Amino acid sequence: MKEQFEDISRERYEDKAINENLSNENFEKNIFVRVVAMKKTFNNVDFKYCVFDSVYFRSCKFNSCDFTGSKFINSNLRGSSFSNCDFKYSSFDKTKVDNDILHNSAPSEENWKLDFARTLRTNYQQLGDSKSVNMAIQIELASTEEHLRNAWKSKKQYYRGKYQGIDRLQMFFEWLAHKFLGYIWGNGESGWRIVKSLLIIFILLALIDASIFSTNCNFLDSLIRAPSIFFGTITPQYPSFYLTTITVIRLVIIGLFISLIVKRLNRR
Repeated sequence: MKEQFEDISRERYEDKAINENLSNENFEKNIFVRVVAMKKTFNNVDFKYCVFDSVYFRSCKFNSCDFTGSKFINSNLRGSSFSNCDFKYSSFDKTKVDNDILHNSAPSEENWKLDFARTLRTNYQQLGDSKSVNMAIQIELASTEEHLRNAWKSKKQYYRGKYQGIDRLQMFFEWLAHKFLGYIWGNGESGWRIVKSLLIIFILLALIDASIFSTNCNFLDSLIRAPSIFFGTITPQYPSFYLTTITVIRLVIIGLFISLIVKRLNRR
């Protein structure tokens, strides 16, 4: 059994300071522990599958560096910038890093961008950085929508080979649900969307009331009393099924609003 495994050569840099700029270097699969670098520039450096544990890279510049599969643990990258770097399959754990990395070095492919935004969102939640969490979530939601749309619609060989028949149909309904929930309440991220949905509900209630149940009332009168009908402060002589429908919708809207508030409070 042992012969089926072979050792991976990993060079370890521990308690070191980088005192000069680096270009075209290869550190693939190396381990950096408590390594310090301040105001240094890294150009086209290969950091694939590296582990960065408790490193301090302050105000450094990383240009066209490859961090594929790398792990950042309990590190401080504040003030450092990443331009055209590759972070596919990378992960961050309790690492301080400026949120502009979400825009400057996110993978172009939506499935990798989704994973990148998700790991950074979790990382920022661990640090209690609610602003960066919100930024990561917005990118995560946009990438999710793009991925679901491509899964059922794109003609690219990757999607057509992976999603066929019933799987493709399932992706279509998942995309449809994502779009619908995004419109209703921004997938849990937009209070304004809930208010907008509520206004549309008031207009629909007014139209139904004016055209079906209270033909002697005009639309404006029905619109004025629509909020009272929706919140149950007045109970017109409507059919029981219609009143039940209004009650269910009211409970759903209130539930979504409470859920949104709880999610925001949990990020603080």
